[in-house]
Amino acid sequence: MLRHGYTKCPMAWREITLSKRTGGLWLAFDDTQDVDLIVYYCHGGGFSMGSSYFYLEFLLAWLSLLKDSGYRNPAIFALEYDLVPEAQFPTQLEQTVTGYEHVCSITGDPSRVCVSGDSAGATLVLSLLLVIGQLSDYDKHRPGFASLISPWPTLFSTSNRDTRSDFLNAESLHLYGRQYAGGKNNLNDPIVSPGLCKDVNRWSNASPRAGFCFMYGSEEVLGPEIRSLVALLRKSGCSVGVREEAGGIHAWPVAALFLAGSKSARLKGLKDLTKMAWRSIYAKEGLRGVFFGWSPTFVGYSFQGAGKYGFYEVFKYLYGDKMFPNANKTIVYLGASASAEFLADIALCPFEAVKVRMQTTLPPYANGLREGMNKVTAKEGVAGLYKGLTPLWGRQIPYTMVKFATFETTVNEIYKSLGKPKESYNALQQTGVSFLGGYIAGIGCAVISHPADVMVSKLNADRQPGESGGKAMSRIYGNIGFKGLWNGLPVRIAMIGTLTAFQWLIYDTFKVSLGLPTTGGH
Repeated sequence: MLRHGYTKCPMAWREITLSKRTGGLWLAFDDTQDVDLIVYYCHGGGFSMGSSYFYLEFLLAWLSLLKDSGYRNPAIFALEYDLVPEAQFPTQLEQTVTGYEHVCSITGDPSRVCVSGDSAGATLVLSLLLVIGQLSDYDKHRPGFASLISPWPTLFSTSNRDTRSDFLNAESLHLYGRQYAGGKNNLNDPIVSPGLCKDVNRWSNASPRAGFCFMYGSEEVLGPEIRSLVALLRKSGCSVGVREEAGGIHAWPVAALFLAGSKSARLKGLKDLTKMAWRSIYAKEGLRGVFFGWSPTFVGYSFQGAGKYGFYEVFKYLYGDKMFPNANKTIVYLGASASAEFLADIALCPFEAVKVRMQTTLPPYANGLREGMNKVTAKEGVAGLYKGLTPLWGRQIPYTMVKFATFETTVNEIYKSLGKPKESYNALQQTGVSFLGGYIAGIGCAVISHPADVMVSKLNADRQPGESGGKAMSRIYGNIGFKGLWNGLPVRIAMIGTLTAFQWLIYDTFKVSLGLPTTGGH
């Protein structure tokens, strides 16, 4: 793992025994937490060689990439199955089914499982899917997704032809295929050789919920059969993503991890595989995926916005006119905005907690606001909705203090530079000043709040039960470092500047409609 930038292994792995002849390797970041995704992996090797241990570096690297891509606590279970000639069909498929039942028992939800494999292992995955598709209640057992690297669809096929680049050859493949099948009749069984299944309805039933993604090389022996299977799956109505690497050989993402000369080249295949999975799920979800989590966002920020602007006017009057009439105006703005945000965040925090869980787990933590609230309170109590309150205050109070104080000061300076009092301008001109002042204030807001915003998102997604806020933040900071707190700042500046400008424009337009003066410039 040193080649990938790790001085120590960031996750744990161990052996698991499921039965006398079935077991595998379990890899996870945190065994004390529920997993939001399990990759169920079957290794390749022509049914005659290979082991999960040989793939350990590959699997550890993939698990790390899954974590970085947004999964809260992903895990991988890599199956150890018997090899030929000591064992033949149906032994390996039975072991594959046992392994799948095990990972489904861990998640309690097959849609949280991604079935994956390369070469002969991918063949076992395809056979597993056909077995699931035959069940009367197949929809309850379908996995969430399938990621297949250079699958071997048809064990014996005239389309399997040697190429100048690939290290595989058709003759050896056919020998291994016969050994696995254990008999000539079995070679014609679609469960043994999935590429022989041409029934579109059967493949439609067998398809994972979010479909398939295939990765293979353009120069590999199995290329024609893979392309044929992809076409059939698309004809069946399955969602299928494909990455055919120009000049690539058999199982090139696995081979690249061991043979490529640079870190980017070694991880290229795995990064592409992870991106393809997200794209396929997005394509399946459509606009629902884009706007997923809108309900807690809308309700939460509606409460927060109303509280923030309303309480600001109350506290500005209380502090500036009643309690401290001779105080510096900037101090009044800062105190009033801090007090307003303190109360507004209490209203926002439960909705923010649900939103982050819904948008950063796959499958989603909940399908709606009510379900999300109920799940959090059932598992963690009401306190679970407020575990991000302290860092939320740390993010939002400085943000709002900068937002209101900078806005008020900026608007005052704009009117000074114009040379005429605010009252000499009409309502449209005054709201224009509000828009410009809001944009300038938004830039300051983005900079001052960005580190805490990053930390809040990390805490809601990755804080462990019973872990104190300080300990959690220290652990997360150790993982991402100071630089990680500033990831995405330019985009945030553009977004927050525009958003803040429109907020002030809308707010002051609303005040004008009520016959009230616009904010600032007094």
